[in-house]
Amino acid sequence: MKEKNINIEVVVISVIIVAAIAASLIFNPQGSLKAIDSLFGFVSKAFGTPLLWFSLAATILCAYLAFSKTGRIKLGDDNPDFSLFSYIGMMICAGLASASIYFSFIEWIYFYSAPALGLDPMSTEAAEWAPAYSFTYWGLISWPPFVLAALPVAISFYKRKNSGLRFSVVCEDLFGLKEKSLIGKIIDILFVITTLGGMSVTLGLGVPLIASFISFIFGVSDSFALQVIIVIVIAVIFSLSSYIGLEKGMKKISDFNIYIAIAFVVFLLIAGPTIFILKYTTNGAALAVQNYLHILFWTDPVNNGGFSEAWIIFYICFAVAYAPLMALFITRISKGRTIREAILSTVLGGSIGCMVLFGINGGFGMNMQLNGKADLVSLLNDQGVGSTVITILSQLPIPEVISASVFTLMLILFLATSLDSASFSLAAVVTTNLKEGDSPKPAFRLFWCVLLALIPLALMFAGAPLSAIQTVCLATAIPFAFVIILFAVKSLKWFKAEARLLDRKED
Repeated sequence: MKEKNINIEVVVISVIIVAAIAASLIFNPQGSLKAIDSLFGFVSKAFGTPLLWFSLAATILCAYLAFSKTGRIKLGDDNPDFSLFSYIGMMICAGLASASIYFSFIEWIYFYSAPALGLDPMSTEAAEWAPAYSFTYWGLISWPPFVLAALPVAISFYKRKNSGLRFSVVCEDLFGLKEKSLIGKIIDILFVITTLGGMSVTLGLGVPLIASFISFIFGVSDSFALQVIIVIVIAVIFSLSSYIGLEKGMKKISDFNIYIAIAFVVFLLIAGPTIFILKYTTNGAALAVQNYLHILFWTDPVNNGGFSEAWIIFYICFAVAYAPLMALFITRISKGRTIREAILSTVLGGSIGCMVLFGINGGFGMNMQLNGKADLVSLLNDQGVGSTVITILSQLPIPEVISASVFTLMLILFLATSLDSASFSLAAVVTTNLKEGDSPKPAFRLFWCVLLALIPLALMFAGAPLSAIQTVCLATAIPFAFVIILFAVKSLKWFKAEARLLDRKED
């Protein structure tokens, strides 16, 4: 086997660009924030409607590849490395991060208090439609781009035997470019910038919420020192998991995390208003399925209230920003799976998991609001996410500290597994000569783990707006939407060729 080498050029250029963005935010936060907001405003207006069509195209292409003859194609010759439970669990933990946990409790509040479709705020109709939006945004909006981006990489890696889990390799093979071409390097650099910035912000935004819960549980001050300790603890968890590998590291953590999450939501369902939650989730699911196109394409062209830009276009951008990361990770863990299994496990597994999570957690909170147990709408506006979720958890028939502790543990583990998958993908995209069954060097994965921890720490210390880097990542991720569709359509010839080979073997 050839020695796995590191593409130092891509690493250095990517880190310099991310460092320059971070430095700009630290030393000129107001000017940088204004420029970044203008950038995203321009992107959302110029590419908003095409992004809606991109989302639909991604879903249609996934359905076609899953249920056509190409769905039978097996990725690799060996048996799967992971059980179906672990396989889906690892994808859910990598794709959702900690954001899904706390958003599942409070996202309905936004759709209830400022609804779409011209509904009256805090009306019965707004309450019934609220879960439908969450189910759509965290379901068919988010998951199809992940697996659609993964399939060309998977075919290139497992069937065409191209070395390296890199989009540049796919690009060079698809378009007949020379190895290590300029276009290929640009694609890899964009990948590293988007992933490094986006995941650093995920850590940076998740940590303050965890800090608020730690402060509540132990009665300590919510300070920068506490946030540093939390970042270090999370960094140690995902660094250790990263170092010992997918099979012994992330698989075990994600399995444990999924078990905790299942137990938590089942307890919430049984201990809470069970009938209301079931009806709330079922009704929301029906509205989401029946009105998928309406939800997706409601652009409010007459009033231009900004709902579409604030929510659905944002979520599409966020999915596209995460798609390259998830593509490499899904490719690596899908060895031995068919294309049909990969698509259905990702899209249906992820969507159903989100529906259960948002239906039960959101239904519990909605029932509190409707029955007057707490004014969660005002609480969220006045005191933020942490206080709102703690208030919701205080209604559970177990001590608040216990429920908050379990919730905090889930946040930490979801965050750690997401960052573990990010460190794997970052290391893989700049590692040459990776073959089937190979993984990047553990020491190099640790390098990315450290960098993922240092960037948000530096920004938090300087008081720089972490959301600004997220906005940069979303804006710069837009080109990947076109890359994903282009690669998927262009690689259809690969899928058809592999399907013909499979037909000949079966005859």
